Amino acid sequence: MTVLDQDLVRENLWQQTWSRSWPRPLHPWLRRIRVTFVPGSMTPLLGRIKQGLMGRFAALGHELQDKPDDDTSVVLTTAQLGEVVSWRKSLLLVARRRFRLKHTPHVFTLVHATPDHLRALLRRLATALGKDPVDPEDFAYPGLGPRAPHVLIEQGQRGGPMLALERLVQAQAKAIRVILVVGDEEPEEAYHFDLAGAHARTDAVDPGTFYTEVALRIVTTASTQEVTAHQVLDEPVPAGVWKQLSVPRDLCEAGRELG
Repeated sequence: MTVLDQDLVRENLWQQTWSRSWPRPLHPWLRRIRVTFVPGSMTPLLGRIKQGLMGRFAALGHELQDKPDDDTSVVLTTAQLGEVVSWRKSLLLVARRRFRLKHTPHVFTLVHATPDHLRALLRRLATALGKDPVDPEDFAYPGLGPRAPHVLIEQGQRGGPMLALERLVQAQAKAIRVILVVGDEEPEEAYHFDLAGAHARTDAVDPGTFYTEVALRIVTTASTQEVTAHQVLDEPVPAGVWKQLSVPRDLCEAGRELG
């Protein structure tokens, strides 16, 4: 058996492992990743999340590392809701230099929010967004720049209090990919934040399903690339041609799969 054949066998066994633990169809392009945990601010709940998530990665055939290296796919770190992380400590900004890496791995920040704190922030944002006119002073939070209130207002008017909260958390944590874990002693739910403004929710009523879904979302990110090399065409795509393409349906299906 050649090395390539051995790799294919291992990949097939890994996909079967996923399939046994996850009831939904899996994409064939998901790959095994290397994950490391670099703690930031910790709470008992974040400690449990770290243990559960890293254990699930290992059980599903991914490699856990003690510290990041040039083969690291994902770095997990932590923060608390409302905590202002210095840019000098933001792994999104300094991981490559701090660990002398040749590339910047995907950084996910696990942010702990108690249910009461989350509800209070969402109520405050909803009240502020409901004013006419909106007062930028209501959006002056610690750690934000002078133009930040206008961004929070625009985002909140576009997507509601949760989107404004998402941008606030990202700005304070100095992170783009944030997993906002809600709970006191045990996780109740998690929201997945990204640059596009998504905030898909994972319910933690079943711990096994919870950790599998969180891990799968992270693996999906590490197995794909962002579409950034856009091209502007001289002529727009005719509506008739667009309707005949499978692209709109595929985009809608991807949106449903990602929550």
